[in-house]
Amino acid sequence: VDGSNDGRVLRVAAPAIVAGVTIRNGRLATPSSNIFDTGGAAILSNGNLILRDSVVMSNSTIGSGGAIFNLGNLVIDNSAILSNTSEGGGGGVFVYLGTLTISRTLLAGNVTAGQFGGAIESYRPVYLTDVTIRDNTAGSFGGGLVTSNIAYLNRVTLLGNRALSGAAIFAQQGGLTLTNVTVSHNVAANNYGGIYISGESVSLYLQHSTIAYNSRTNSAGNGFNGLISSHSHVRIANTIFAFNEGRNCGGTENNWTSLGHNLASDATCAFTQ
Repeated sequence: VDGSNDGRVLRVAAPAIVAGVTIRNGRLATPSSNIFDTGGAAILSNGNLILRDSVVMSNSTIGSGGAIFNLGNLVIDNSAILSNTSEGGGGGVFVYLGTLTISRTLLAGNVTAGQFGGAIESYRPVYLTDVTIRDNTAGSFGGGLVTSNIAYLNRVTLLGNRALSGAAIFAQQGGLTLTNVTVSHNVAANNYGGIYISGESVSLYLQHSTIAYNSRTNSAGNGFNGLISSHSHVRIANTIFAFNEGRNCGGTENNWTSLGHNLASDATCAFTQ
């Protein structure tokens, strides 16, 4: 389904299944004070939508959600979200209401020009399983994922994403549970190339994961490019931090607990067991 760069491709207002299609070249370029008018160049969904065995690619908007703007319960399975762009948040997917569940899917090459979440920005619960988030870019925070609610990631790879800060993941509210997650070779222009969590309302449980080889391009001051926590609650088990540029970890003096069987290539992660 080709939008010919002339408006949104699809609007979903009732429960629907979309399967086996390629949706491309949606384009929203007319300014509006209504965020829904400029949200989701490929799909604006305020119903319960299942997107399966599909590709959503090369869509763009001056608003949020280069590919998809979600207001319902969105399930994406065995699909690809590729090379979409937004000037607002969520170069790939923007979740305003509802929930987001993604499995067996690639999100790659998505860009938000000046906002949050190169691949995904979500204000609602996120569940990711067997997902690769690769080579996405955000002009500010969270080149891969920005979350402001609960997020559960299992068998997820975040690779080669870029942002000003928090190149792989940025969280400013809610609880994150990361299991069997690889965060590698993400690059921040300023600092915090890996995972950046900020605020007392954020908690992170990180287990059976690898955080390695994340970096930054700025050379001023100290780099913290594995995991940086600003007054958040952190628990870590069975996890490796290796060769992140500068220091592997920061903010360990605040609510930081090592649950054992962790390894790090430096002493900055305050692992005690």
